[in-house]
Formats: sequence, structure tokens, C-alpha cells
Amino acid sequence: MIIVLNKEIPKGFSANVDIGFKSLAEQFTQQNRTLLDMINALDRDLEGFLKQEKRATIKIVKNNKPRPSSLSNQEGTLNTSESSSQFNRFTIDSPPKLFVPPEVRKERQAQIDKLKHSLGQSAVWGVSSDDLEDVLRISVLVKDPSELPSQMNGQLEFNFHIPKSYGIADSCFIIFPTVVDGFPSSIIENNFNKFLRTHTSWKLFSVVNYLACRISDLKRADYELPESEAIVEAIVEATPEDIKQPSSNVHDEEIQDKARKILSLLKKPKLKAVENDSSSDSQEPIEAEIINDKEESEADEEADETDDEELENIFEIKPIEPRGIALSSPGITLTNIDILECNIVNLVVTCDKCSTQNDLFNIVSGPYGRDSKPFASTCTKCKSILACAFQKSLVRQISEEAPSPVLGYLDVSGCTPVQILGTSFVPTCGNCTSSNPETVFRRLEPGRTAFLNCKSCKIRMGLKIGSDGYEFTTISDDKLSAERINGVRIHKHDTVKQKLGLTSGQPLPDDGKCTHFRKSTRWFRFACCGKVYPCEKCHDLESNHPYEYGTRVICGMCSREQNISNTCAYCRHKFENKGNTGFWEGGKGTRDPTKLNKNDSRKFKKLPNSNKNNKGGSSKKSNNSRSKNSASKDE
Repeated sequence: MIIVLNKEIPKGFSANVDIGFKSLAEQFTQQNRTLLDMINALDRDLEGFLKQEKRATIKIVKNNKPRPSSLSNQEGTLNTSESSSQFNRFTIDSPPKLFVPPEVRKERQAQIDKLKHSLGQSAVWGVSSDDLEDVLRISVLVKDPSELPSQMNGQLEFNFHIPKSYGIADSCFIIFPTVVDGFPSSIIENNFNKFLRTHTSWKLFSVVNYLACRISDLKRADYELPESEAIVEAIVEATPEDIKQPSSNVHDEEIQDKARKILSLLKKPKLKAVENDSSSDSQEPIEAEIINDKEESEADEEADETDDEELENIFEIKPIEPRGIALSSPGITLTNIDILECNIVNLVVTCDKCSTQNDLFNIVSGPYGRDSKPFASTCTKCKSILACAFQKSLVRQISEEAPSPVLGYLDVSGCTPVQILGTSFVPTCGNCTSSNPETVFRRLEPGRTAFLNCKSCKIRMGLKIGSDGYEFTTISDDKLSAERINGVRIHKHDTVKQKLGLTSGQPLPDDGKCTHFRKSTRWFRFACCGKVYPCEKCHDLESNHPYEYGTRVICGMCSREQNISNTCAYCRHKFENKGNTGFWEGGKGTRDPTKLNKNDSRKFKKLPNSNKNNKGGSSKKSNNSRSKNSASKDE
């Protein structure tokens, strides 16, 4: 449906346009026509709609009582005093402005930003904002479009009200801006707002996703929240001495206390729950109370220790069971990263049968805590099956004295890992706790720090692999079972492991030159596969993947590997020409005589071709002189 906004068009004629377009929309919807066809049809039939007879409308006019024309000064002053006294008698003091801690406001804004980033600017836009709340207009696609009327096209549009005190006192709620025939908007509002009041710990994006997925359940008038979807909160049993009677009337001061307690919870103090007494009629939620260590007795401290252990067991993520070969990275450093996950691993393995080294690329880990799909390949020499599966672990920032963190565990069959060619890490931002699959650290080099910006809060995240690189630690001798390898695609190798055979201090073969670049005197170690080639063309001839330059080179004069630079760090050999120096330099410098320096000995030397021409010219001159001499003698 449409609404005519032109004020100069009377309501009776604008109603004809609205009704006419509604009939067109129903007709075009049955024919599966597009919205553009509807607009074109409206443009074509608009004149006919406006020529129709004006529809009857009803105008509601407010009936105001006429004011008295004249009153005496005495009666006026008396009435004024009485009205003012009555007004003052029933005045209601405005409630004090609720204090919202900066951490809570920051968390609220982070959730709003994540909601806008996840749904996109076309689906979320601001309607209004004031000191009390922010209103967002959200349009989402529901999971089952058949649950909505046909004119809604599977999109649910609503106003999302987010109070400024969200996270402390008030909860969010939704309101549908328009009423559509056949759509129970009021029932959905009541059911979903009740859901929001009971699930205050859910993120904004999670509740919007719940609305889009459970629209069929929320449409029912007898909807009740299942027990399986209720939030399981950590409740620690308190001793009878610690039980307090919460008051039935919650004042603003109590709300402020709750805000301060939430701030203290972020600093991880000891917690003790306060339960409601069964005889109390209030139904206030259980609140957490901060306990001061100095005021506690020894008996209470022992009870708190057991309570803390229970809380840690509830919120702690259980680590995966160590098995196979552990992949660790000593000296890893995280900057503004809360959790680091290693998703893809590239390995160099040794065949257990023939001891030949093979490359295994793109070994992808499954979800945390689950077995991943193995990667299988054949040996380049004996054609035996080499299989490997990687199970990632969660890495957090640790102190330097702690043992090296485990990136994951490898389950192998028929091979033994010896080297890491490259890995891919997915970070979780330590500022906004968001993780984006597009934000990935790839092919990190030991001893160098890589940086990425968070997609949500734009903070700079840093990751550094220690100078020792990666380590393999054998946990158990368990191998991949045949059941997991069965049915897996077997990849075939086309290349063989490099055997450079370099000797430090001696030059490379042909000083590191190749058939493609005869003036290059260095070899490059490519970051894509970790192998060494003279140039990218040589890499493409022997590899089946696109090349990617690294930052390590091997000098062609001393065969020492080092960081990329214009001069060798050991023998001081220059990899690149200095440019046009103006001197011959044994044929490696300037060879154009016109561009040679005047102090170069070859600047004015005669070329071989010019010498031949000069010889011919001198013979002609000698012949001419002889003829002149003979002519003079004859005379």
C-alpha cells in the first residue's frame, strides 16, 4: 500500500489513489510482477485515479470550551492563586537522571555498532535519539517467508527501542510502525517484549536473530518460553547468615548500587549470591553482593573459595583433550587480541616408509572441540597414503614465564610432521570481542609482527610469532583411524621437496642467475609455500599455486639467507645496480659513449668500426697527395 503525502490533494482524492494502487499491487503480486512494473502501472493510471469521484471523508474537530470574556480582578487573582495552589499540590517531581557507568555505555554502543555492521546500513538506520533512548528502524528477512503476508515480501520491519539505561535497569522493546492486514503485530509485540524482559543478558544481534527465526512461535497467542531456552544463571548457594531480605520496592539508589556492582564484577572480585526468602512476597531477581576480604572471617573465606571454584567451573571453557602431536609456538605475542584460533595449517611431512619429504597444504580445522576432516595425499616416491587432521585450540595472551601455548593437535597416519610452511589465524578482538572471518593473519614469519584492524571497532590488533617459530611435541602414539580416512579424497603431488645443497660462504650456481633474469644475483624464499626459487617465473613452472613474495632472500655470492635488502648483510654484495654512474665498470656500467663520464678512459677511444673508416680515409688522402706531387714534378 502507499500513502499520498501531498497536502494540497484532498483526502477524498488521495484515498482513491491509495485504493487504486492496492488493487494493482494485489493483481501484480498474483502474476509475480516486479515492483518496477507496479510503479509504471501507477504512473500510467494515476490520472484516472484522480479523475474519480471524491470519496466521502469524516473530519474530526476538537470542541474547545469558550473562555470567559471578562472577570473581575479579585476573582481572577483568587482563581489564579487557587489553581496555582492546586497545581503545586499535585506536581510530581521528575525522577533523577540515572547514572550509567562508562563501561556499560561502551558495551551498549559496541552492541549497536555490531548490529549495524552485521545487518548492513540498508537494513538498520536510526529513527530518533534523545536522552532516554535510541530508536532504530530494522528490516530483516525472516527464516520462513510464508509466515508473513504476501505484501510484506518476507521482510519484517519494526522499530527497536534501546534505552540509555540498557544493561542496568530497563530492557529493550519493539513496536511495529505500520499495521498490515492478516499480521498479528500486537501479539508478536507482547510475546517478544516479554522475551526481552526475561533475557536481558542476550546481545542485541542475538535477540533480532531470534525474532527472525522464531516468528512462527511468536505469532501464537498462547506462546510460552520453553524451559530449554531460558537463561541458565550461575547461582551459588549462600549460608543462612548471608541471606538478606530484599525490599519489595526498588528505589533509584538500589539501581545505582546495582550499576556499581556490575562495574566491580568486571574486575573479577569474589561473588556471593543473595537468595530471596520464601516468605517474602517480592519477586525481585537475585542480586550479587561484593564481599570485602578484610571483613570476612576465616570460615567465610573457606566457603568463598569453594564458591569461586564452582563459578569458574560454570564459565570456564573446557580445553580439548591432548592427543597425537601438539603444535605450539613459543614466544607468541598478542596485542589487543582476546582469543586466537589457528584455522589452516600447511605442513612438510616425512613419509614413514621411504623418508621422503612431502608438502600438505590447506589442512583445515573443524569447530572447537570436534574432530576435523582429514587431509590425505600420496607420497611422491612410494605412493603411500599420507593423512593428517588438525584440531585447533584457543590461544590467549600469557606471561613470558608460562609454557608455550598450544595452537592445536595433529593426528597423522603414515607420516611425521617436520616443518610448518604457513598458517592462518583468526583473532577475536580484545576491545569489542568480535570475530570476523575476513580478518585473518596469513603466512606469518617468525620474529616479525603483523597488524590488522578490527572490522567492528577499528582497533589495531598485532600478532607476533616468536623467533623460534613452531615446535612439535609428541603427546601419544595414536594414529588416524582407518574409519576417518575412509571416503576422504586423496590428493596427488606433482612436486618433490627441494634439496638446495648450499654451502655457506660459496656462491650459488651461476651466481644465483636464472634464464629469466640474467642480472639477478639472489634467490627468493616465497611466502606461499616456503620454498626457494630465483624468480616468480621459476616458481610458477614448478608449483601449482599462485606465488606470493616473502621477505627472505639468499645471496648469490655467499649463499647466506637473510632479510630482503639492497646489500648483502654478510659479504656486502649489492643486489641492485647503482644506476647510471657514468663509468664503464668492466662492461657492467654505462656502455653508451655519449653518456660516459669525461674522466673515463673509454670516453674518447675510437670504436673498431670508426678505425676502419679512418684507415680508408687515410689511404685516400695519401693517394691524393701522391698525385699532387707527381703533377708538380711534371711541371
